[in-house]
Amino acid sequence: MQQQNIIKASMSYGLILGLIFSVNFYLSITRNFILSLLSYAVMLAILVLSYKMSVRFRDKDCGGYISYSKSFSFLLLIFFFGSIISMFIKYIYFQYINPTYLERLLSETLSVMEFVHLPLTEEVHDKIQDMLTPFVFSLQSFWINMLLACIIGIFMAFFVKKEKGIGDIES
Repeated sequence: MQQQNIIKASMSYGLILGLIFSVNFYLSITRNFILSLLSYAVMLAILVLSYKMSVRFRDKDCGGYISYSKSFSFLLLIFFFGSIISMFIKYIYFQYINPTYLERLLSETLSVMEFVHLPLTEEVHDKIQDMLTPFVFSLQSFWINMLLACIIGIFMAFFVKKEKGIGDIES
């Protein structure tokens, strides 16, 4: 029953996180300076919200107590489900809504490489081009989110965990 609890709750909270990840993505790719700055505020909001979600899970679904490992697992799961949603939204954006975005990014990347005099062989060009396909680029963002979830989870789980003490009564 506990395993179903953590999966169900993390899917619900992950949906919210995925939508916020997607909003942050749209803010960060705009060429509007103010909206790009706003994406940093959204990143901070993601941290605060993931903490609040974890505390709510602890208090509502776990009876007020949660171990470090369960807290860490919950954080990974909400980021996992949120990252999946964000990955699909990014893929749809790159594949259908703005297919020229990654082509422009490739062009800008190659220009920067030329500007800093990095060797640009045909093989390097092809590898960069392979990385900037809608599927691969979206998948990379998923793994980056999961790496960040591990780092955030390691620290945040310390603040969320709450073990039962000697004087605590079972309810």
